[in-house]
Amino acid sequence: MSKTARISTVASVTARSLARSGWRLAVLCVLATSMPRASTLCYADVPQVIAYQGRLTEDDGRALTGDHSVAFRLYDAESGGQRLWEENHDLTFVPRDNGIFSIILGNHTPLQTLNFNQPLWMSLEVDREGEMAPRLRLTAAGYALNTSSLEGLGSRQFLRTDTDTVARGRMTLTQPGLALLIQPSNALPGGTKVLEIRESAGASMFSVDARGNVRINGDLAVAGTISGQAGATGGAAAQPALGGGLSADASGVGLLRTCADGQILKWQAASSAWTCSADREAAGGASASSGRQSAASTSTVAIGSHDDTELLSMTITKSQSQSVLFVIATVQLSQASGGDKLIEVKLLRDGTPLDGTYRARIGTKAGFVQEIPVTLQAWDAAPAGTYTFHLMARASAGGANATVRRLSVLELP
Repeated sequence: MSKTARISTVASVTARSLARSGWRLAVLCVLATSMPRASTLCYADVPQVIAYQGRLTEDDGRALTGDHSVAFRLYDAESGGQRLWEENHDLTFVPRDNGIFSIILGNHTPLQTLNFNQPLWMSLEVDREGEMAPRLRLTAAGYALNTSSLEGLGSRQFLRTDTDTVARGRMTLTQPGLALLIQPSNALPGGTKVLEIRESAGASMFSVDARGNVRINGDLAVAGTISGQAGATGGAAAQPALGGGLSADASGVGLLRTCADGQILKWQAASSAWTCSADREAAGGASASSGRQSAASTSTVAIGSHDDTELLSMTITKSQSQSVLFVIATVQLSQASGGDKLIEVKLLRDGTPLDGTYRARIGTKAGFVQEIPVTLQAWDAAPAGTYTFHLMARASAGGANATVRRLSVLELP
């Protein structure tokens, strides 16, 4: 075997000749692959060049001699189409070459940006005298036909990690330890979903956001114990380990559902069951609770004329810094005796006034109302912590009363 044969092997051969303005090209091979010796290591990287051989002759068959410039071009169509790539080579022929040349395409103009997942045709032009015709289609060596698959699987059957991808079929993970890890590369806003399951129409059925909040559109059936805050222990009436806002039977097993809006889940020791209740604390209760709290009162309080009079208060623990607290109160103001009075009702958090102040005039003079219902509301974006909210009132003179219907504080995401 000659030295030239060791270096390259013919990938495809054609008997056609290309002609233009007296030049002829007999294509010896279009593609060639490297054949290293047995003592040479093989590398995984594919060379980004193409070996090309041919023979140029005069129109009468005489081998080309002398210096010539040859332009090689790649198109996406057999005729017309778009020129995708071009490279020029200066060739020198001596009589013993018999017009045969061997070059490497891609040495001057890189081929890396060219999409080879499409049909390509090559054209040649000698000494700027016009392209030869017809164009030659690039073909592959026999074993190169298998490069579009891996173990018989096509490239479209694999998932990509560098861009969005769509896959069909079921994936089964058999890893004995951690089998699936979703870890964003940078901090994400709380509402950003990192996992979502949708129905065929596109509606979200299950999702987990970057802060671990889970949203379920439908019922959740649980076959085991629901773990949350530690419950009471001992006896058949022990409180199940259940987080706030969920409903289940005494064992903590079964269908979970949220209470109706405005109601709070409470454990009833007497009946050994979870029930939804409208009130978490008794009127004026001051114990700290989280998430949602509501207090009611039917007692009438005389409003002082010099200092603020506390009508009702409650303490609540705000669990998340990014959430907000919504405070709402309803009060019935009334006139007991005396003349024209200006009454001010306001909401405070630990002595700090909120944006929920109300002023009204009542009295016995003609044209003044004797009774008026008042609703106050305020938004509070304080950081996570425990706070006491106060409903206060003051009158310009004595004889005014206030009856609190309800004071509620809700933590909203």
